[in-house]
This record gives sequence, structure tokens and C-alpha cells, in this order.
Amino acid sequence: MYPASPGEFLEFLLKDKAFLPVQTLSGLTGLLTERSISHRVWRQLALALLLVAIAGTGVLLVVRDQIQRQAGAALTSVLHSQAEIVKTWVGERMSDAELAAARPELASIGVRLLTAAAPAPESADTAELRGVLEQMLDSANATMWWLTTPDGEIVLGPDSKIRDTRLPTELLDAVNQVVVSGKSRFVPPMLVEGGKVPLMAMIAAVRAAPDRPAAGTLVVGIDPRQGFSKLFLAGRIGETGDSYAFDNQARMISESRVLDEFKVLRPEIADATTSVFNVHLRDYTHAEPGALPASLPMLLPAASAIAGHSGIDLTGYINNRGLRTIGAWMPLPELGFSLLTRQTASEAYRPLYILWGVFGAVLLTLVATLLLLARASRLSQQAERRAVEAQKMVEALGQYQLGEKLGQGGMGEVYQAQHAMMRRPTAVKLMLDQSDPADIARFEREVLLTCQLSHPNTVALYDFGRTADGRVYYAMEYLEGMPLDALLRTYGPLPAGRAVYLMAQACGALAEAHGKGVIHRDLKPANLFVAQRGGVPDFIKVLDFGLAKHFDKALGDTNPSITMGNVMSGTPAYMSPEVLSQKSGIDGRSDIYAIGCILYELLTGKPPFVAGAVFDLLRLHIDSLPERPSTKMPSVPADLEAVIMRALAKDPAERQQSAAQLRRELLACACARDWNEDAAAQWWRDRDFDTSAATVIVELPTP
Repeated sequence: MYPASPGEFLEFLLKDKAFLPVQTLSGLTGLLTERSISHRVWRQLALALLLVAIAGTGVLLVVRDQIQRQAGAALTSVLHSQAEIVKTWVGERMSDAELAAARPELASIGVRLLTAAAPAPESADTAELRGVLEQMLDSANATMWWLTTPDGEIVLGPDSKIRDTRLPTELLDAVNQVVVSGKSRFVPPMLVEGGKVPLMAMIAAVRAAPDRPAAGTLVVGIDPRQGFSKLFLAGRIGETGDSYAFDNQARMISESRVLDEFKVLRPEIADATTSVFNVHLRDYTHAEPGALPASLPMLLPAASAIAGHSGIDLTGYINNRGLRTIGAWMPLPELGFSLLTRQTASEAYRPLYILWGVFGAVLLTLVATLLLLARASRLSQQAERRAVEAQKMVEALGQYQLGEKLGQGGMGEVYQAQHAMMRRPTAVKLMLDQSDPADIARFEREVLLTCQLSHPNTVALYDFGRTADGRVYYAMEYLEGMPLDALLRTYGPLPAGRAVYLMAQACGALAEAHGKGVIHRDLKPANLFVAQRGGVPDFIKVLDFGLAKHFDKALGDTNPSITMGNVMSGTPAYMSPEVLSQKSGIDGRSDIYAIGCILYELLTGKPPFVAGAVFDLLRLHIDSLPERPSTKMPSVPADLEAVIMRALAKDPAERQQSAAQLRRELLACACARDWNEDAAAQWWRDRDFDTSAATVIVELPTP
């Protein structure tokens, strides 16, 4: 149930802590605890909160009134349209009945049958008259018709077997009134034949001549479940809106879209196939199972319309299914029933509820901010001391002077720095002071594994140590350029020759790492950096050995991982099947699979497998063969495609057995001659690339 007022909505929000933007507010704590909060600031914030509450409430009340007016206009418009449609339809059916009653055949043959002293046998005349009437009344949606005497005896009908029977007793009074007055009459839907069959009727007088008294009547019966109910389909607003007719006992006399839902609430009509005379506009909120509908109070629209009043309720009443509903109604006394157009409040006022939610979230954010300020005031002195210490650390960290902060990840922060003596540009990666022991161990292992590597295409580490407060840091080379994912995102798929040129360098770095028993385990475009190094363009640097693992080539992957625990680490789009299956014996061929994925993406713009859910992506890597790159990018050379597909083999034994072998196969491709240092230099010159403005260091690993 949606709240109906601002007070109810605020109470609803306070009960649902999901509305509190906890991360945003907790992020403010660090800012707010850097200085003490003066009384003046407190007063300003309290005043701002009050003004926002007043202004917001005022705006929302105006918006509420506007939305209610629009909803009311829509309901009223549909209701009046439905009324005109129904009146026109009934008028047309009455005209059809009157035209049929005025047929010459009925004035002669029909009157003779009505005035005969004894029932006349079936003859050519009766067959002719039956054919004329059926032809006329078929187009009038008639489901039954009878030619009756003033006392209700049927002398002719669509079936010869019903001759000499009597009209349903529920229609006798109407027939007598038509015979006496000579005027046609409409009979609204009712139950006939012992309350089993719904029927509405048009009754017209049958005469020998226009100036003669009525000899009998022509009764045209229509099933309200068919043509009549179809009139209301256009009045169904949105997903829950409905329009229908109901009689003076608050019973629906046209079909409704909620029959199935109503049957769940009222098991006694579980077998019903129609809303007509089965669904009642009454309050079932506190009804006992099996309670008679007539014993229950009518809903507001039904009670008002049956009393002869039109109306509209935009506040919302509880309907016969227990839902808050808005509606407009109108009695049609000339037809003997009423109309109702309604829609659930939850749908009609959905934009308003969204606005209340946004306003409540903003208001709670301000309240929570004040609470944080209270805590910030108590902690201000401690925060100032920490700020001074942090500033000292930023200004000097061992031999490194820290400058601009370049980025932050789950484990640490990266700063642009400079060695105090050598003035060499450096990047310093500093652990967060809240890091747990497992993160610190992973951080240290990244340093220990990376510092073993000296290949020029591996990022170089200069120094490693701890700050005075125990935070771990290391200094590494400062790179100018962009990672492969940024290159791909900005300029699109690479030419085959350039992809080979770049990835052959990465394979060289991996060959050294694998030779020393180190597998990377998180190779992806973001961890391969395209730099201009020492004047050499398109120089690849392999970054982020944060997930790297040492393995013994003789024993296989037997060393427990500090960072893994029982959780799989890496980037799913580039992880090998054996890693995803958590098999033993993981070695450097897992990195070869990742290189295959990266090559595939560099050439086609997408990795070999793409899925909406991570689980689906993992299953594709384990079970499915990738499409050949040439099916997505026909320009991919066949020899390079063969190298990539081999690297993507599910079985490590079917891949290249070393990074060095993969490098040789890449350089043996014909397209390897299409790109070189001169082509790379021209590419960078054509784009006037400013390395000083596009510096990226390392994508920080998350724990």
C-alpha cells in the first residue's frame, strides 16, 4: 500500500533504511571531521533543512493537486465517452427492433399469428417471416427473439420448437406495458430462466397498421456478455483502469478485467466464467467466507449512483478487492443502470509517489547530515591532528615528495611523486591505513614478485618501505600514455599488424615472468599500458601483479594463494576455463588464454564471450567455443586467427605451451610486417597526443 500523505510517507521512509544513502553520508564524515563546526554553521544548516522541508512540501502539494486534477479529468472524460457510446448503442438496438416490428410481413403474417384463435401450424408464411426477422436481427447482435401475444405466449421464434411456450416471467410486465402504451421499451440486463441466463431486451409493439392498437410484441434479446460488454474495452485506462456498468443491486452487468483476481478473494465464484452478475460492487474487507453479497455494504460509487447521484472520488476508496481506487460514476436512469470508470491509486498517482520518495530521501539525507555533523564536532580535534599528520606524509614520504593524487582503489592510493635527490618522476602507491593483514600481504607480494622481473615491458619498481605509522608503500616508474582499454574505447578495433606488434611485447614480459614461476592471473586491456617510453612509441608495459601467483613448474600450482581463500579472483571476461573450474596445476598457459581473449577484443572490439550475468559468462568460458574473429571482423587474417583460436583452446595442452612460443607465432604472421616503430610514431603524431595530459599509472586492484 502506498502512503497517502507526506506524514505517512516520511514514516514509511524512516522504517525503510534502504532509502538512506549510507555510502554518500559516510563519505562526508571525512570532510566534516577536518574542522570544528561553529554554532553559526549549525544555525545555517538547521535553517536550510527547515527551508527545504517547507519549500519541498509546498511544491509537492501543488504537484499533487495538479496530478489529481489530471487524473480526475481523464476519468471524467472516459466516463462521459462511455455514456455516449452506451446510449448510442442502445438507441441503435431499439431502432433495429422497431424497424423489424414495422416490417410489412409482420403486419400481415405476424398479426394473423397473434390474433388466431388457435395456434397456426408451421407453413410457408411462418418460414418466410422467420427468415425476414432473422436476417434483420442478426445485424443487431440479437441472441434471441420472440413474437409474443399480450399475455406472453410465444407464437414465433428462431426455433419452431419454442412455439406455444411462454415468455420468461421476468419480461411479462415490460411486454404488457408496451402493449398498453404502444411505445417501445428497453429492458436492462437481468437474470432469466430461474436466475441462470443474463439477458437484456428491446421490446417493440406489433400492429396491423400504424393507427391500430398493438396485437402483440417483438422481443429482441441480447446477451450482455457479448456486444454490450465490448463497448467498455476502450474505457480501460492504463494497466489497472476499468469501465463497466452495474445494476441497482450493485451487480456488474458488463465484463471486467479483474474477474480472475476477484475469484481468488471469493472462492464461491471460483468456477465463474464471466463478471456479469458474479462480481458485486460491495465492501468485502471484513466479510466472512461465504457471506451473501446483499448483506455487505455497497462501495461508495455504487451507493451514490443507485441513489441517483453522479460523482468522482480522487482521494481513493477501498474497492471490492481491497485496493485503494479512484473513480468517477454516473447513473443512467433512462436505461436503468449506472456506469463506473476507475483506476487504482497506485497507478494513477505513481509519479506523485516517486516525487514523495525523492523528497523524503533528500530530507533524510539532510537530517543524517546534521547527525554526522554532531559526531564531527566531537571528533574535530582528533581529525585536525590526523590532517596535520596526513599533510606531512603527503609532503614527504621517505625520499619521495608526493604531489597530485592520481587514483584510488580498494587497497591503496596512487600519487604522482618525485625523488627528493634525483628529481625523477615517480608514482607512489600507498596502502590505505584501514587495510587488513590479507591486503597488506597481497600488497607486499605484488612488490616481491614484480621486483624479480627486469623485462623492459614489465612495469619497473624503484623502492619499497613503510611510513612512520606503518603504512606500506612502493615507488614505481611514472608512465605516460593510456591503457589498452582506453585506446580501444577511444579509437575502436586495432589493425591486425598493430595488435600483433603490441601483444608480442606483452608476451616477452610474460615469458620472463613464467620463466621465474610467476603467473599474472589478471591480464586484461586495463593492465596493458601503451606508452611512449624513451621516445619509442607503442611501448607496452604489463601492470598490476596484485593477483600474481608463484608456482613451481615441477610440482604445479601447489602454493596456497594469500589473496584467494576460497574465492575466485580475476576478471571474468579474460579468465581461463581451468581457473574458473578451480582445477589444480594452474600455470602460465592460463595467461596465454587471457592474451588470446585480449587479441580477440583488440581486433573485433568485443571479448570472445559476452553475457548479461557473470555466471552465464563463466559457463561460456568453460563450455562454449568462441566464434572466429573473422565472422565479426572479416579483415582478420587467417594465420592470425589460427594463432588466436589456438590460444583460446579449452584444454591448456592444446594451446601454445609458453609465452615465448605465442610470441614467435604472432611475429610469424604476415600482418606482423604491417606495423613497426615508424608506423606507430606516425599514428601518435597524427593524433597530436599530449602525453602530459593523458597520464595513467595503474588500475588499482580491489581486495
